[in-house]
Amino acid sequence: MPVENVSQINFKAPHFYSKDVREIAAFIANTAIFIGADSGIMHLACASQTTVLGLFHVTKPERYEPYGNGSQPINTSTTSLESMINMIKDKLNQS
Repeated sequence: MPVENVSQINFKAPHFYSKDVREIAAFIANTAIFIGADSGIMHLACASQTTVLGLFHVTKPERYEPYGNGSQPINTSTTSLESMINMIKDKLNQS
């Protein structure tokens, strides 16, 4: 959730909210995979030693890609939804 704790989907999906960066990192560290846009939270997920699939559209994946723990970037401009889903399945099967 963003710092404002506002949901674009009216809180219909499971969510987590905290302003404590350590608590957020601990939560992410206990997940099988983190999927998110190129952002500070994506890099926090990498630092939490979680497998990350970073979604890139505007920024260059070659420069800001997630690294370590089997993480990889996904260029949403050139990757089909079906390919993204297959990448997610592959990463989950490796866990």
